[in-house]
Amino acid sequence: IEAMRCKVPVITSNITSMPEVGGDAVCYVDPYSVQSICEGLTRMWKDEIYRSDLIIKGNQQYKKFSWDITANRLWQSVETVLGKTGKMDQ
Repeated sequence: IEAMRCKVPVITSNITSMPEVGGDAVCYVDPYSVQSICEGLTRMWKDEIYRSDLIIKGNQQYKKFSWDITANRLWQSVETVLGKTGKMDQ
């Protein structure tokens, strides 16, 4: 997310939460495959249009993640669990 915000194209793994975070704004590689990593790096290096496209998409993708959004979602979850009154249902 920080790299996207800095307008840097991102290469990341295709496992864990990375696809959820990166969306279609990053280049995914298999972290266990040297060949996959090499292909991702080569494409990023040689394909200027691809790089530019990832930067543009990354500029939109990072906006989906912020401390304000996280805090609001957490607070909504707390309110849901406790009920709108702030007291747990008996």
